[in-house]
Amino acid sequence: MSQFLEIVVLPLLVALVAYAIADQRKWTPKSRFWTVTIALVFAVVIVFVARPRQNVIEQPQPSPTPTKSHTAPPPATPHSNNSRRPRTAEEEFIEKYVADSNGSAQPPGWTVLFSGTSMNDFSALYAAAGSILSQKGHTNRPLFRPKLLQDSAAYDELYDADPALLKRLSAYREGFLVGKVRSKVSQNASLDIFSAHLFVQLRVISTRQGQILSRVATDETGAGFSQAAALSAAEQRIAAKMRAQLIRSIPAQ
Repeated sequence: MSQFLEIVVLPLLVALVAYAIADQRKWTPKSRFWTVTIALVFAVVIVFVARPRQNVIEQPQPSPTPTKSHTAPPPATPHSNNSRRPRTAEEEFIEKYVADSNGSAQPPGWTVLFSGTSMNDFSALYAAAGSILSQKGHTNRPLFRPKLLQDSAAYDELYDADPALLKRLSAYREGFLVGKVRSKVSQNASLDIFSAHLFVQLRVISTRQGQILSRVATDETGAGFSQAAALSAAEQRIAAKMRAQLIRSIPAQ
């Protein structure tokens, strides 16, 4: 309907207006004819020229269709747990010095340890302690890394039977024989003989009871034509004395 008004009615109205103006001015019939014709043609041209612009202007703009995002939404950031429990000193001790990580899955047994020595040093002392443990029905197995002997503060925690540490170590061993060894060696230049004085302090520690069961302190001297021979002689004597004391100090299985 709107297109009919634009194409037909509007040019006719323009032609009627042009004819009225020509008639009012008393123009000749020929002049009136050309005036109406020109006005009609002009009106038709205007209608056809103006229609596309109007359509463009009046044409509603399509609303943008939301497109689906092909990317996944960013993952939710997990809440950072700043309240993570710090490790205890006992947990750090276990991680740093315990070598038998599967020890809790085995029969607990006992461990013998002397400070300032390796397993090859003072072997008679280790053998004496191990033999008494066997007589009492206990298994003697190593537990710690060698670097424990190099950390005096950590070694003293074990030697002093720290209750919290013993509680954690109870998963690995029933008890410990923890000792400290000192030695003094002198030489008689005139006789070319060495003299060694050996001191041993040994503690029998139970992880089940979380305390020191007994303390063994003994010393002996030995002589030899070399420093090693003098120390070996003192070691053999002190090992014999240590057996006699330990047999009364270590509980039976």
